[in-house]
Amino acid sequence: MRRLSARLSSAVMSQNKMALSISPNYTSEKLENPSIEDKIDVFEDRLKGWLFTQIKTLLSEPHDRIASVCLQTIYFESIWSYLTGKNSKGRSKEFFINGFYDVFKITKQDEGLLKKAAQILYEDIRCGFFHDGIFRDRIFLVDRGFALEITVPKKKGILDIHGQIESIMIDPRLFFDAIEKHFGR
Repeated sequence: MRRLSARLSSAVMSQNKMALSISPNYTSEKLENPSIEDKIDVFEDRLKGWLFTQIKTLLSEPHDRIASVCLQTIYFESIWSYLTGKNSKGRSKEFFINGFYDVFKITKQDEGLLKKAAQILYEDIRCGFFHDGIFRDRIFLVDRGFALEITVPKKKGILDIHGQIESIMIDPRLFFDAIEKHFGR
């Protein structure tokens, strides 16, 4: 009986080519013989439907902002992989840093400072949360009216942007706004 059932299932699947969900609005049929537009459609649908929608839901709840920021950091590595057309395997940190810089270079902050901040976000949010269960010491979530504030020490009364970063303050909603604007561009 089991053999007959397995044969029937196999025959039905081969007749009806089982289409699998590959994004909220597309099945595997979309990528059977894809054009570049098909690939872009699926990538966009995945980010908007599976990532951005969930981030927006989490941002509406006060105690879910940490989870929203964790999800937001997924964007940096994936967008750099998409923009370069390369796989990030074995280069996760590099792709994360470059993706973060690409999003926040619009702020016109020093490139070196932004890349150091990205490295801290990679270590203290991405790795901190997934390895320790919480952000590490230098990350703070705030409601300040700006997406990101990087604090550095003063040297002879002047901010030392080449010194060690003391903290990074993130407004989760505005941080996400920056990500969405980047994606729109």
